[in-house]
Amino acid sequence: FDDKDITHVDDSIDPERDLETITSELCKKDLAYVLQQRDLREKDVKKNPTMKLPTLFFSVMDTCEEMLRNNQPLAKGREWTAPEVDKINELIPGCITLKPMVYLVNCSKQSFTVGGNKYIKKIKDWVDSHGGGLVI
Repeated sequence: FDDKDITHVDDSIDPERDLETITSELCKKDLAYVLQQRDLREKDVKKNPTMKLPTLFFSVMDTCEEMLRNNQPLAKGREWTAPEVDKINELIPGCITLKPMVYLVNCSKQSFTVGGNKYIKKIKDWVDSHGGGLVI
């Protein structure tokens, strides 16, 4: 919403830019977590020569790393197979970008009910083009 008394951190109101920034930050956080979990398991294998990581481990972790490096949330943009989902739930259940997204738009009731303000359509279009989600 526009308000002359409120200064935006980037000095302008641009909900699409803000959504990209938030998505990027969430992906960076998840990437750090994925890399940490991968490293822990690979260290375990080095300690125990009889232990071997399955091929699915590498394919899932490689895909997750690539998606997150490209600022793609793990829950969107790719159809995971059932075995991949099981592996993700086993290896990296704490990833934020695996969770359902709800987008809360801060606007007045009048602005929303009278047909929206100039930002609501941009936000909805961005959400739809990035895998969908609930916009409130």
